[in-house]
Amino acid sequence: MRGIKDRDRWSIYAATVVITALAVLAGFATGYAGTIALVAPLILVLLNLLLRFPEVFFALFLNAGIYKADPRLKILQQFFDLTLLFEILCLVGILSGILHRKVKILKFPSKMLIPFTTLVGLAVISLVYTESPDYGTEKLLRFSFITAFSLFAPWFLFQEWNRIKRFFIAWFALSIAAVFDMFTGGLTPGIIAFRSAFGGSSGYLGLSTLSAQNVLIVLFAFFLPGRNVLFRVLMGTLGIFSFLGTLFSGARTSVLALAFVLVAILSYKIVSLGGRVIKVRQVIWRDISILAGMIGLVVVLSAVSILSLKAGYALTLRERWVVALSDFEATERPQSASSALQALLAHPFGLGIGGFLKYYTGANEGRAFAHNIFLEVGSELGWMGLFAFVLLCYWAGVDGLRALRKASGSPYFVGVTLLTLFAFMVLYFQFHGDINDARVLFAWIGSLFAYHRLVNKRT
Repeated sequence: MRGIKDRDRWSIYAATVVITALAVLAGFATGYAGTIALVAPLILVLLNLLLRFPEVFFALFLNAGIYKADPRLKILQQFFDLTLLFEILCLVGILSGILHRKVKILKFPSKMLIPFTTLVGLAVISLVYTESPDYGTEKLLRFSFITAFSLFAPWFLFQEWNRIKRFFIAWFALSIAAVFDMFTGGLTPGIIAFRSAFGGSSGYLGLSTLSAQNVLIVLFAFFLPGRNVLFRVLMGTLGIFSFLGTLFSGARTSVLALAFVLVAILSYKIVSLGGRVIKVRQVIWRDISILAGMIGLVVVLSAVSILSLKAGYALTLRERWVVALSDFEATERPQSASSALQALLAHPFGLGIGGFLKYYTGANEGRAFAHNIFLEVGSELGWMGLFAFVLLCYWAGVDGLRALRKASGSPYFVGVTLLTLFAFMVLYFQFHGDINDARVLFAWIGSLFAYHRLVNKRT
């Protein structure tokens, strides 16, 4: 606990004694005394992390849906919902930082606050006329307390550059663990089947999005800015390893979004570098090295994709693309998206929060997705809701780009990482929903606003 003040240290010790005592009593009361007694010594470590690294809990919170149903975590599931648990732990860490003056209470930017409060306000009003009030209420509560936390938490968490890097490291570790778990679960070539991680609880979509975003984190946050050759080789290798999770899962959208983002950035760098050389007649070796690193990794990822197809490990992905391209209009996604567009055109004020469920399925049970986050918002909250959401995304992207122009060194690569992750998720949610499953997208939006403030403070 080096670096923690005496007052903080004794607070941790006192809290540990109290929580351990309560844990032991709860253990005897529930019959899990032995298990809880083994876990109790870890509470000290958790509290230490809680006060010092709440950004680690934020990464776990954002991705809790991927691993929380793992059968190996069955004991924890009986006591906690891991999404809410890590949200509370992250929140307590933020409050602790505020009390100890390590985290500042800063005014939220109006570009973030106004669109979001507009969305919440419209959702509350729409409860009056939605045809799915129960589902709509549940959706509103999740949006107001879970998705909202994803958006606003980075404003408090990312007030220092090191915190963003630790968050990336936590994401990286979780992704590598997921891909490793996929491999240890057994991979048989030549079989068309979805692949997942953490005992199958991640789902193929969860594994693909987690590992695809990790490829971008590895490339722009660790590989390109790395100075040590061995470190860059290690990061490049782990980035390729993470890419296998996306490739083998069988998910189409993640591969498409990842390829589009990488090709778009690569094309932009080539054009901008060529224009600069022609105009200034000067070669900037830093940009050359970045471009070479990107080209090298893209070539390797392409080669890995081809070899995986030939070896029979990516057959699911190939066959699903064949089906989609042969009769795309017959698949569910264009049908649901078309239905959401019709609802938006027919109901300018929206169907009401959760109303797409009854409109699309004719029933008030289960869940229904427009498979496009913008059409989902528009169909349920109308043109005003769609405008507010588009404005939120637009302002986040513009602030991120403006900050990137001022940044240099490590902060520059942090900005590139956040912008590429944001672009990836925007593309991804053109084919997926619903809005409360887009916690990571809202997290990148909030992170871009926090990044903009950090760069302006630095300059």
